[in-house]
Amino acid sequence: MAVVVLFLCILLAGSLSGLILPMTTPVGSTDMASLLSHVSLLEQNLASLQTTTTQLQTDLQVTKNKLQNTQSELQRTKKDLQSTQAELQTMKGEEERRLDKLEKDVNTTSSGVHGLRQDLQATRSDLSVVETNLSLTNSEMSTLKRNMSGLEKQSLDNKQALTQVSQTLVSKTRTVAFHLNEPPVSAAAHKPLQFYNVNHNAGSGYNNSTGKFTAPVSGTYMFWTQLQVKGYNEGMYVRIMKAGMALAAGYVEIHSSMNTADASAVTVTHLDKDEQVWVVPLYLNGVLLTKSYFGGALLSVD
Repeated sequence: MAVVVLFLCILLAGSLSGLILPMTTPVGSTDMASLLSHVSLLEQNLASLQTTTTQLQTDLQVTKNKLQNTQSELQRTKKDLQSTQAELQTMKGEEERRLDKLEKDVNTTSSGVHGLRQDLQATRSDLSVVETNLSLTNSEMSTLKRNMSGLEKQSLDNKQALTQVSQTLVSKTRTVAFHLNEPPVSAAAHKPLQFYNVNHNAGSGYNNSTGKFTAPVSGTYMFWTQLQVKGYNEGMYVRIMKAGMALAAGYVEIHSSMNTADASAVTVTHLDKDEQVWVVPLYLNGVLLTKSYFGGALLSVD
């Protein structure tokens, strides 16, 4: 803008100087050619002045717009500065509160350290007492080790003695077997069959008053039976029973042409101690003979 004003002043100065030039000829008459030349020059200067004025107005408007934009930016910057100042005040308050809390924590920690020192001193006293007790305990441990050595020897001797007793008991309990014959001449069906003649009863498992064998030890057993009956026109079943369950069964068909017939059954099963096994005849219609028998044996101990 300053350059435009300077240019305008120079232009006007030139125009004015032209206007005050002599307008007459040497003989005193009016110089029309010079006058026309000055008028033309003045018109050119006016046209240039109008162009310069228009450009100056445009530049002034652009400058005004820039100033308005700058003012708006300054307003926004002012608001931003105010917001920043408020945030800084908030941060300052938070920082002051944090520092106050930190100071309180430091004071609390100092109190805790003081208490910890007192605890450490008490612990040192306790450790001194423990060291004294450990010294006494080491002496007692030496005595205890000597006593333990004697106890270990005695325990080993006892273990060997128990092993011998256990082996003896096992050898005795493994001897479990029985064999029976001579059931009654007439027996009831579906009832335990009693055998009166006990040929062998190692382990005392069979009871001839009940007709049942009771396992003296837990283990695997084998049982067998054979019932002989005189011939009638009927069949006969036999079962080896355990707790109401048939372990084995046998059957024989009897005809009038037959003198005697045999029904037999064999089984191997596991019995827990005190479980019982017995023989039951079914659909019995005849006389049992002395050749009928019932037996069993322990095969292995659990």
